[in-house]
Amino acid sequence: MSVTVERVLLFAGQGAFRGTELARLAERHPQFGDVFSEIDGVAARLGGEQPSAYVLDAPRPLRQLVREAPDVLQLAIYGTSIALWTVLRDHGQDAGILAGHSAGEIAALVAGGAFTIAQGAEIVMHRNAVLAGVGDEAGGMLAIECDADRARRILDVVGEPRLAVGVCNGPRQIVLSGPAAALEVAGAVARALRIGATPLPVAYPFHSPMLAQAVPEFAAQIRHIEPRPLRTLVFSPILGRFHHAEDALCEHIATALVAPVSFQRALDRLAEAGARTFIECATAGTLTRIVERCLAHASVMPALVEGEGETAAAHPTPVTSSTHAEPSVAAHVRPVT
Repeated sequence: MSVTVERVLLFAGQGAFRGTELARLAERHPQFGDVFSEIDGVAARLGGEQPSAYVLDAPRPLRQLVREAPDVLQLAIYGTSIALWTVLRDHGQDAGILAGHSAGEIAALVAGGAFTIAQGAEIVMHRNAVLAGVGDEAGGMLAIECDADRARRILDVVGEPRLAVGVCNGPRQIVLSGPAAALEVAGAVARALRIGATPLPVAYPFHSPMLAQAVPEFAAQIRHIEPRPLRTLVFSPILGRFHHAEDALCEHIATALVAPVSFQRALDRLAEAGARTFIECATAGTLTRIVERCLAHASVMPALVEGEGETAAAHPTPVTSSTHAEPSVAAHVRPVT
């Protein structure tokens, strides 16, 4: 079966949040209020804080939310991605391959039709709950400016088994994840080698063995949520392939707490499949910068043009090409209608 890869819609994960920009977009696009109202309802039903008060009514900066309301931040990142995708959908511009970075895969699966917006919010809420119960030991993430091989040599020097390569974003950005003390040592080693090292504004050590104890509980908490068949192709940077119809999506989402993310490999695979245009459904521009570093000839744009309120698709039509999808995927995925 032949599939035309016209473009890829990207859904961001940790740190992809700009409160003031989100509030401005919400003033111009009613979809934001609708989406966050639905998420507020799920949060209220499950006993959590409603994100609208934090991100729409009185926006807080990212680092403040990390310190004071990390659960709200996770819902805000999810809600932002879904709201931007909803604007594209309402303009008839949501067709394309979908891919989520880290927790952004939940939003990608919602956009692909596997879950409703409310179900996606419920998954995020249960994820928050199990993360809060992991324990008080501090952990985090550190971006270092080197390739994966050099990053692993730094890990060997540090010698902490719970410190891991959590994310590979490209040939010069690896994200380490693990205990705070080990990250400090890794940062010192990197800087001694003249390698840039930047702590990330996150509340938990995502994609680290430190979260292993949370995986079974998270899987149990969301097991009752039944996914529907995907309406479009969703590429998983964790699996390194498109999702198949037989994939146990809730188990995959739970395992993603500790599984490493190879976003560079995902971009390479999608580019090999013919993708040349990438649209970021987020406000921080994090994935845009990563794509620009990894794919020199790609066209990258935000879902909405800042200050204009246009959808990205209002710009000239991007380069397209055709390729053959993986047969085991294409045979089980209904085309977007």
